[in-house]
Amino acid sequence: LAPLVTYLIATIYVGDIFTLPKLASITLSIVGAMVVVYLPGVGIDLVHGAPYFLIAIFLFGIVNIMSQMVFRHVTPLQLTWIKLTTAALTMLALSQFFPAPSVPINWILIMANSIVLLSANILVNQIIHSAGATYFSIGVNLAPVFVVVLSIITLHVWPTFTQIIGGLIIITSIILFQKGKEH
Repeated sequence: LAPLVTYLIATIYVGDIFTLPKLASITLSIVGAMVVVYLPGVGIDLVHGAPYFLIAIFLFGIVNIMSQMVFRHVTPLQLTWIKLTTAALTMLALSQFFPAPSVPINWILIMANSIVLLSANILVNQIIHSAGATYFSIGVNLAPVFVVVLSIITLHVWPTFTQIIGGLIIITSIILFQKGKEH
């Protein structure tokens, strides 16, 4: 749902033009993502964490639009620095009220995770700066496709038929969205 929320907010706040072909490609992207996460015989789990997920979708839509608006004043790298510094300071303040449990920490894994997250944030900001929040939010639906590919490589878990079909639908939706931008 994040691409749809982002697109609708972008038409109001950053001047994206509302078109039916864009709406159709975004809807197709959402359908593809749902097909990827569908498990035959199980379905789509909308219970575990669903309220948090729905809130996160709206917050991501707002953050993507706000990022696009901020690029009038800062570069993508500066925005990444500001976001991560603000997040670190906020977490430092929150840790006084919600202390982390004392557990053994694998610092190498955490540092590797942090470097990957930092790199991803820099790239996300660059994409939003270059192509816009809506384009990023529809492209991010490729994440389940990459998770499937990585699960084959690292875990030797092969995709289901629905994951393959969903991935093809997502890729088609991105191509259609990009074609709609060119016209």
